[in-house]
This record gives sequence, C-alpha cells and structure tokens, in this order.
Amino acid sequence: MRLSIASKLTTLFVVLCIPIVVLLYLLVSEKNISIDFEQKEVYGNEYLVPLRKVLENLPEHKIIQYRKKVVGNVSATALISIQDNIQHDINELDKLSKKFGTDFKLSNKKISEFKSSWSSFKNKSEGFTATQSDDRHDKLIAQLRDIIVSVGNESNLILDPDLDTFYIMDATLVKIPAISDLIFQLQSLTEKVALKKSVTAEEKTQIVVLTGLINSNLSDIKTDHETAYDNSNDKGLKAELDGNVTKNQNATKSFLSFVNDKIIGTEKINVPYTQIGDFSSKAIESSFSLWDSSLKAENKLLNERAARFNSSKVGTLTWVIILTLLLLGLGTYFITSIVNAVKQLDAGAKKVANGDLDVQVNSKTGDELESLSNSFNAMINNIRNLVQETEGAKNVAERNNLNMEALVKETTTSVTQIKQNSEIVSDNARIVAEAASLAVDISSDGEKAVSDSVEGVQRIKDQIEAVAGKILELSAQTQAISKIISTVDDIAKQSKFLAFNASIEASKAGDYGKGFAIVANEIKNLSEESKEATKRISEILNEIQDLTNTSVMLTEDASKLAEMGVSLSKVAGETIEKLSYSIQNSSEAAFQISSSSIEQKTSLEQLEESMRRIAFAGNN
Repeated sequence: MRLSIASKLTTLFVVLCIPIVVLLYLLVSEKNISIDFEQKEVYGNEYLVPLRKVLENLPEHKIIQYRKKVVGNVSATALISIQDNIQHDINELDKLSKKFGTDFKLSNKKISEFKSSWSSFKNKSEGFTATQSDDRHDKLIAQLRDIIVSVGNESNLILDPDLDTFYIMDATLVKIPAISDLIFQLQSLTEKVALKKSVTAEEKTQIVVLTGLINSNLSDIKTDHETAYDNSNDKGLKAELDGNVTKNQNATKSFLSFVNDKIIGTEKINVPYTQIGDFSSKAIESSFSLWDSSLKAENKLLNERAARFNSSKVGTLTWVIILTLLLLGLGTYFITSIVNAVKQLDAGAKKVANGDLDVQVNSKTGDELESLSNSFNAMINNIRNLVQETEGAKNVAERNNLNMEALVKETTTSVTQIKQNSEIVSDNARIVAEAASLAVDISSDGEKAVSDSVEGVQRIKDQIEAVAGKILELSAQTQAISKIISTVDDIAKQSKFLAFNASIEASKAGDYGKGFAIVANEIKNLSEESKEATKRISEILNEIQDLTNTSVMLTEDASKLAEMGVSLSKVAGETIEKLSYSIQNSSEAAFQISSSSIEQKTSLEQLEESMRRIAFAGNN
C-alpha cells in the first residue's frame, strides 16, 4: 500500500488517538457506573416513601379492626379512611413499578403479590375473627417488610460505599421499620391484655421479649446515626437529624416505661387500652418522623454525591476535550510542518535529478528537517563544485590520454620483445628439463650399483669375521694341546726319575735286579723319547700359535678394511642419492621454468592485447 507521508503521519496520529478515545470512554463509563449506582439508590428511596406509609397504616389498620371486632366502638369511617390511604400508597407503588420495572423486577413482583393479598384480605376482612384478622395482618406486614428488604437489595442501598449514607440506610431500611413493627406488636398485645385486665405468663414473656427487641433496635438507631455524623462531610447532618433521634428515643422509652409500669410491673391490670394507644402512637409517630427526616437526609447526601460524580465527569470530559483539541492542534501543526518541509526537499531533489544544480531549499522548521535542508543545500553546492572539478579533470585526462597512447605503443613493443625472449627461455628450459630427467635416470642406476656394492662388501666383511672366529677357536684348541703336551712332558720327567730310581734299586738287587734294570732303562729311554717328542710338538704348536695370531691380526685388518669399504660405499651411495635428488630438483625447476615461461608467454600475449585495446580506447 503506497501512501504519502502526510497520509502516513495522519494515520499514525489517528492510531495514537485511539487509545485516548478508548481511555476516555472507559473513564466516562466508570463515572456513569458510579452515577447510575447513586441514581439507583435514589430510586430505591422513592420506593421507600409509599412503603413507609403502608407500613405505618397497615399495623394501625390491624389495631383498629381488632378494636372493632372486640370492643365494637370504632366507626367504619376511620377504618375505611385507613384502607383508602393504604390503597393510595399501593397505587403509588404501581406507578413506581411501571417507571422502574426493569431495575426492580423482583421487588415489583413482590409488590404485585402484596397488592393481590391486600385486595383479597380487604374483601374478606369482615368475615374474619379478631384472631384471623391479626394473623392476616401479620402476614401482610411480613410481605411488606420483605418488599422493603428486596428494594434495598435491588437499589444498591445495602451496598452503599460511604459510611454516612450506609448507616442512615441501615436505620431507614432495617432498624426503623423493625422498631415500628415491634411497637405496633407491643401495642396490639398490651391492648389485648388491657381489654382482658389480666396477663398470662406467656403474654408477659412476649411483652418482655418485645420490650428487649425494641430497646436493642432503639440503641442501634442511635448508634447508626452517630456513626453517620462522625463519617460525614456534611457538618449540618447532626443538627438536621439529632432532634428527631432524641424525640424517638424519648417517646419510645416513655412507651416502654409505661408498659413496664402498667403491664409488666403490676399484678392488677387496670389501664385503659386507649391510653396504651396514645403512648404507642407517640412512639410510632416519632419513629416515622425520624424515618422521614433520615430518608430526606440520605437522599440529599446521595444527590450531592451524584452531583459530585457528574461534576467530576463533566470536569474530566472538559479537560480531556481541551487536551484533545490541543493535541489535534499540535498534531496538525507538526504534521503540516513536516509535510511542507518534505515536499520542498522532494521538489528540490526532482530538480537536481533533471540537472538543475542551482536549486536551494529553504525550510525554517527549527528541527532535524531544517538541518536536513541545510545538508541538502550543502550537498548541491558540493555536487556543483564536483562537476566543475570533473570538467577540469576531463581536460587533464585528454592530455594524459595522448601521452598514454605513446607509452602504450612503446610498452607494446617491449612486451613483444619480452614475449620472444620468453619463448627462447621456454625452449631452453625444456631442453634443460629433458637433460635433467636423463641425469636423474643415470643417477638412479648409479645409486642402485653402489647399493649392490655395499651389500657385497658387507657379505665379505661377514665372511672374514667368520674366518677370524674359526682361527680364534683353533688358537684356543692349540693352547689346550699345549697344556696337554706340558702334562705329558711332566709325566716323562717323572717316568725318567722313576726309571733312575728303579735302576738304582736294580743295581742294589744284583742279579735279581738286572731284568728290572733293563726295564727301567727302557722306560728311561722311552721317557727321553717322549720328552723329545713333546718338545718337538711344543715347538710346532708355538709355530701354529704364531701363525694363528698372525692370521687373527690379518683377519682383523681385513675386517676393518671391509668395514671401511662398506662405509665408503654408503658415503658414495648417499652422495649419489643426494646428487640424484639435486638432479631431480633441477629437473623439476626446469619444468617449472618451462611452465612459467609458457604462462609468462600467455600473460604477455594478454598484456599485448590489453595494450592494443588501451591504444584503441585512447584513439577513440
């Protein structure tokens, strides 16, 4: 999607405004919830006005009808007047049901049921006994109390967030209706006792219980109002309500004191029932007066709180609208400023693209766009200067081109000569490489021959060393024979000595010893011969030993010469091997020179071609 920068900025601004609108909506909704909450409480109090009147008239109707059925001195006009009042209040409730039907569905349903019950009771009341009438009245009063509680639930009165209105609500919605009902019950019960002029234990217990409940509710009513005073910002609230609270406390306590003195604290009941009604009426009247003033004060507090919420809502909306308008103004100003600056830059860039280098952009936004405009103008100036410098460089380039053309021709000539020399070098390098390859083959054969010579000399050395070993063994055996000859010589000497001794002994024996002397002489002769023989053998062995030693020395010299021959052959082999390696390296170098010459030739051909192109380009 292609959008102009103005459209993009406007879209961004609108998107940023959406959260503000949403937050404004949520804030107003929250304010409206609080206002609706307060308004619903006010509607609940509107219901309580006719309900309070019905709650006041219905117990009175009960007492009057009881008096009529028991005493019989009650005019029908009084009863009908109360019935008309009740019916009028019920009609008011019908109007409220139609007005607030959707907000008080359960309460309206109960009001409709109460209306039917009342109509049925009114039509049949003449046929009821006093006891039946009381029971029906009690059921109607219970229905009415239930409606009051239901209105409190549906109207948010029981959920009131402020302590002052909450505790006043507790008094008007719970405590005052409860104490009014209890006072009526106590009046009805004590009037019955007064009419009988006696009280049973059960009745006395009921009276005591009712008295205790009334005292408890009376204390709660006072506490509720004091708590409301302490937690209210309305400093005139106490002055507005405290007088009625005091009157209610005094009238109710006066009624309870009267009941205690005339009914509970005496064994003989002698009090007119009308007197009980007088005290009770004052207590009930004070209770409903307190209810009216409390309900009025509560409505005033609720309306003031609703007014504060409305004022806060209006103030919030006012500030939000002001800020929104300010934001719109600033946004429009900034967007217009940015768009105009961008348009100027765009127009300037298009002129530059068409070749107009005299363009200037004048943007006075005082921000980065102005800096960008200045940079744009500086860029145009630099481009203008660059164009001028380029024109000068072009002229210099044309002059240099002429010089370069001459240099190219000269270079081309030099390159051609170098290429020819490279071809000669390449041919010579190829010849050297072939000769080196042949030398490598010859040196390889020489290296193999030397290696074979080394192996032959090594074998001769090994054989000489073997002969030397045999001669050494012969020398050792000759030495052993020499030792044996020495032993034989010793034996011959001993034999000669023994023969000499035997001759002496034979001469001593005379004729008997002649034969022994002959033997001894022969032994002597043999000894002489053995001695001569051993001497000769010893001489021969000495000669053999000398020859052996000479042979050993000669073999040692031969072995050393053979070993020296091996060493020289190895040195010769290594020299030939090094020569072969050197020749091989020379061969490889020759091949590399040949390859390099070929590559150099190719490069020179390319260089020559490039020079021709440069010359051609320079000419054009």
